[in-house]
Amino acid sequence: MNLMQTHMPATARNTATLDTIADGPGQSAIGHILAARSPFGVCALLIGSDADALKQDLASCFPGKPLAEDEAALRDDLAAIARFIETPRAGLDLPLDMRHGTPFQQRVWEMLRTIPCGATITYTALARRLGQPNGARAVAIA
Repeated sequence: MNLMQTHMPATARNTATLDTIADGPGQSAIGHILAARSPFGVCALLIGSDADALKQDLASCFPGKPLAEDEAALRDDLAAIARFIETPRAGLDLPLDMRHGTPFQQRVWEMLRTIPCGATITYTALARRLGQPNGARAVAIA
């Protein structure tokens, strides 16, 4: 515990802990992975070729939220994600924290979870399923 935390009131310490997002880097067959987890579950998964860019992207996803690199806390999640990338049929069952999106984004994310492994859908088709026939761009952004 650092000096600043020691002198914080208990409620401020608890809020900081609940607001902190732990992140950890990993590798997969398709590139660098950066996973992030709140106390409620995985709240972000980024994949790309540049680890530093992933870190910047994560910060932009959670403006004002404290981020703390904690590879040990995400070790199991990262291993499960890498296995899933290699063998999608094995499935991926991680607790998710989807509280950080708008209500529309949350609806998109829930709908995405209903798509069977190996199946594809266009942004336009997904927007129609959500009752937003002109919402392909909003679905893509979500």
